[in-house]
Amino acid sequence: MKGANFNYLNFTLQKQGAISLLQFRTGFADTLEYIPLSEALRNKNVSIREVSESGSVNNLSLVNDSDHFIFISDGDILEGAKQNRVLNTSVFIAPHTVTEIPVSCVEAGRWRYRKKDFSHSKSYMPRDIRIEKMKKVEENLFESGKAYADQSEIWNEVRCYEDTLDSRSASSDLNELFSKKEKELLELTGNLTYTEGSNGMAVFSGNRLISVEIFNRAEIFREYFPKLLKSTAIELLKADINSQDISYEESVRAAEEFMNETEKINPKIHKGVGAGTEKRFSSDMLTGFELNYDKKPVHFVALNENIRSQKILRDRHGRAILNFGKFKGYDLLTVYRMDRHYIQWLCFDADIDTDLKREIYDEVLKFGRN
Repeated sequence: MKGANFNYLNFTLQKQGAISLLQFRTGFADTLEYIPLSEALRNKNVSIREVSESGSVNNLSLVNDSDHFIFISDGDILEGAKQNRVLNTSVFIAPHTVTEIPVSCVEAGRWRYRKKDFSHSKSYMPRDIRIEKMKKVEENLFESGKAYADQSEIWNEVRCYEDTLDSRSASSDLNELFSKKEKELLELTGNLTYTEGSNGMAVFSGNRLISVEIFNRAEIFREYFPKLLKSTAIELLKADINSQDISYEESVRAAEEFMNETEKINPKIHKGVGAGTEKRFSSDMLTGFELNYDKKPVHFVALNENIRSQKILRDRHGRAILNFGKFKGYDLLTVYRMDRHYIQWLCFDADIDTDLKREIYDEVLKFGRN
């Protein structure tokens, strides 16, 4: 397989239900020496805290007292301190440094200490929220040089997951949502296993490629493997499941075509938050980035935007939930009661699919009959 200037080796395809994984090893695998955050925390060589006693939602302070480079992934969730956060981008932390890392809150209802330090969560931000976050981070990097996301949008996305999955917590905590859905997530992914030596994979929902994620070190990918699976599974719980099958040959071809698309985009180069540089790329089809150090990839991620569509979802009670627009995450009846002019605009004037307009219109007719 070709694409993104990587050489791909040793393909394996695994399937369970709607999820298919094409795992592979690249030619640059294991060319850098570094450890994951979890190992550094176990060895008590690193600490992550609020930047001050009063704290800042969008920044945390990381102290690396070890002799190792430390990797933390975009999408990683940190739990503790005043509120749980998610990494806005992947970071490669040099030994014996203090680094301010950009984060967003994934727990809107808490701003008080549980403990001083942060720990590494077993959860990972779902792909569709990561897409929104990445696009805003790229925009802010261009405008201000800061890897900040849209905090309100992330809170709205978390609430949309809670509403659709009918599972709420006192502080609207994404991490708690993962915990509550653990059994269902394992049912979707339990037979999928890491392929020894692999350092990346393409993930499919049915026959649709949804993401490609590659790490420099195979052991790092092995650590992130279950977290990536859970983030895929919780998205499938929220959205319609594509049950169409994909063959080995089709998966390799789809991954190759997708990776070739990343090469067609002129990337924007930014200094990494810690060590290294970022290449960010975005189009109508996909969004992603590549973190490099010493001219070698540390982390590459590309997320497919083509499968994101404007539609209404259903929660466990059958209520219609908007997944787009200014009322994203709200059930349609609530929107109808709050802003009927907006509903009228959706049904007749909005630039959305005709079938979706009809679906919204039919839902609204039910409100008048009840």
